[in-house]
Amino acid sequence: MNEWIYHEIMVDGSFLCILIHGRPTPILKGSSEMVRQSLNVSRCGEARFVRWSVLATLLSVLIPLSGCRTPDIQEPAGPSIVIVNAEGGDLIRTFSDADECPSSGSVFSVTSEEDGKENFLRLTYDIEGYGGFAVAVDSLDAGELPVLELRARLVDGSVPTVLFQVTDHAGQRRKVSLHDLTANLAADWQTFRVSLKPLKIFDEHALSDVCEFAFIFQRGKGKMDMGDVHLMEADAVTAHLDWSKPEYPSPTGRSVPHGLGAWSYGRPEYAAREIMHYNAEALEDGKIRYVFPYAGSITLNLDGTYSFAWEPGNARRLRALLDTLPDADSIFVLPLIDGVGHAADSLDPATWDRLAKEVSGKIENDPAFYGVQFDIEPHEERINYLFAYCRKYTDKPITAAVGKWTREDFRYADMLILMAYDYALEPAEFARISAERIERFLSDARASGGKAMVGVPAIATHREYEEVADTKDGTRRSTGHSMAEYAGASLDVINRCLREGDETYVGHAVWAVAEIEGLHGGSDPRWYYPTVISPEVWNLIRVSSVR
Repeated sequence: MNEWIYHEIMVDGSFLCILIHGRPTPILKGSSEMVRQSLNVSRCGEARFVRWSVLATLLSVLIPLSGCRTPDIQEPAGPSIVIVNAEGGDLIRTFSDADECPSSGSVFSVTSEEDGKENFLRLTYDIEGYGGFAVAVDSLDAGELPVLELRARLVDGSVPTVLFQVTDHAGQRRKVSLHDLTANLAADWQTFRVSLKPLKIFDEHALSDVCEFAFIFQRGKGKMDMGDVHLMEADAVTAHLDWSKPEYPSPTGRSVPHGLGAWSYGRPEYAAREIMHYNAEALEDGKIRYVFPYAGSITLNLDGTYSFAWEPGNARRLRALLDTLPDADSIFVLPLIDGVGHAADSLDPATWDRLAKEVSGKIENDPAFYGVQFDIEPHEERINYLFAYCRKYTDKPITAAVGKWTREDFRYADMLILMAYDYALEPAEFARISAERIERFLSDARASGGKAMVGVPAIATHREYEEVADTKDGTRRSTGHSMAEYAGASLDVINRCLREGDETYVGHAVWAVAEIEGLHGGSDPRWYYPTVISPEVWNLIRVSSVR
């Protein structure tokens, strides 16, 4: 790092400059008015200086910048700002899935290099799941600079899939796939430009309060070099890209009455028996009315394609068994279609439309199904395309299970179900997190006029459980906690958050009526228990569901 003798930031004509060793060095190009507004510059007499909060941001992220590009390297056209500087490798935070899962062997590193002509970052990676690097900023408004530009080359090995992520101060993370870089990275330096317009589809202010930029790499082993990374104004290369927000769909023509919901995995016979026993002792508004049996999966691919696996056998069998119950007409089966949402930004609107037509056709043409539930995690904003376009092909209710959400998401689905679990092992901490998220979720539902359910952990999750076993020896170890503690805390929070006459809340959703050996994640070396709802927990749900 350069030794700073004296530094100061000022606007000089059309450049934002920093004085390095007494010499003004431009770090932001554009009109002085744009520079001043974008970076919160205030006037002070004849000189113009950046406020100290912004100064701290620039000093921690954009410097040192004493080296200028050599004449043979093309500068970005139009106003731009450097968000990753090739000399600032020591200011970059690296990460990988090994940080969360010790069994992962993923490694990712960044070093600053020089080849006699320019500085660049050398990225070395051996990634099983994901890895990458991030640069934090204090607060940056990049709303008028919706194009990402970077130069890169492949040094050795394979090209990973690369995503660019923007995080704001509210904790919202938005990603865009760098398809062109992934497909075309080669040994020679190339310049890549990517439109960030998709990040602003559902929130025009998505780039206005940025606190972190990150590059996420998925699967691959090798080395690549990256030069300075800029944000810049839209130009002819990206201006033609049309990422318009889908219109809000009309609501379903079917009723969505009060009642409980339950996710169902395993044998339909087991689920039907549990529902029958519960409903026999429950009051009318506290009965299970919605059942979400697993029926398929959607795979979203980073190349912009998808696949849809439809497995409705158990859901149809469950419907047939429920039809034998006295209150069969008031129990609705909405098959659950799950998936992973990380590549949601890779699909264009036309592809979302094709997927929506394919899924909706399965639901619309099957009398066994009252509607559909999507559980695509994490819920990325562009998954709203799927919900909006499904309405074109079916009038049945479109519901979604979510762990994160925005208020606008309620406008795209007939009902959202908050999966209010996987928060904490300690019941007190679970209750604290639940209170904050459930209150916000129900408040957003009321403000948007949407329908809402809240998921209650009645059996083990990956964070709330009674026993855990390592997959190597299978020996179960008790946590000293019970599912009744978690379920009771969840139900107490929900009841405190409800308002008198609140018609937005449909009912609790029970996680889960399942007949499985144990809860287990693909990369998780542990199993979690119990997987059967105890009579105590069933009674807590029954009593709490009285409206």
